[in-house]
Amino acid sequence: MRATSPIIKYGFKLLRDWLMKPVSKIEKDTEGNDIETTMPNLYRLRNRALIKEMILWNPSINVDRILSMVQMMLYREEKMILYQGNLEGGRNKTFSSGLEDDAFFSKNYRFVKNKKPDWIPN
Repeated sequence: MRATSPIIKYGFKLLRDWLMKPVSKIEKDTEGNDIETTMPNLYRLRNRALIKEMILWNPSINVDRILSMVQMMLYREEKMILYQGNLEGGRNKTFSSGLEDDAFFSKNYRFVKNKKPDWIPN
């Protein structure tokens, strides 16, 4: 993806929107009751270095983690458009060309489906 200023700016907007997007979480209290809490994605970040870079961010410093997140948000947006909002995308689909069932492979390689080959160490 070409990193032009408008694309990076759009990526920062996507990152900001994702960080502020509320997420619901169901937890159990001490009595076993379900309690639904809502918090923004911002509070679910676990990478301290990323959080520190976000706090100290300004355009003149090197912020590889933030720019990686921006790139991921751009890639995520591309997939959202490609799969019409379904982020699962092709995970549930089976992509097969039929080549894996070709006689060449069964004749030259002694693989049994779902079995580890002999040449792979334990």
